[in-house]
Amino acid sequence: VNDLADRLNAPQQSASRYIATLQGRYSVPGRDFGVTPLISIEISRSDPRKRALHLTPAGAAQLMRVLAALDLQPEVPNAQP
Repeated sequence: VNDLADRLNAPQQSASRYIATLQGRYSVPGRDFGVTPLISIEISRSDPRKRALHLTPAGAAQLMRVLAALDLQPEVPNAQP
């Protein structure tokens, strides 16, 4: 969370709330509705003290819709031509 907060130039508490929201865990009072998680969190393989954020299939689909709306192409790491 601290690394994300640094990258976003945001307080750690805000980064935690962003993550909770993308996981579908953060609710707004008076707005109880089911939210599909867009990210998942796993223990980092490289450092067990850290957590790694991953897009869920729903998160990847949402990202593709946003990129399409912006007429952008995603960069895919290790993509073969």
